[in-house]
Amino acid sequence: MKFDQLNNTSCKTYLLGGDSTSIILIDPVLEGVDNYIEYIDKNQLQISAVIDTHSHADHISGAVVLKDS
Repeated sequence: MKFDQLNNTSCKTYLLGGDSTSIILIDPVLEGVDNYIEYIDKNQLQISAVIDTHSHADHISGAVVLKDS
């Protein structure tokens, strides 16, 4: 099982995956999208889902950007 924290901001972004290259991103912050894509490409992973559980106003989500990547 793969479980990585991809940032160190107050709104944490996590990567969750099993034994395959398919992963799920949880709560991707917009400002980190380029870093997430670089990490995913470098590790030859594929995004199967992007989940945004935040509801507070200061979280600017990268979910829509990553959905179309």
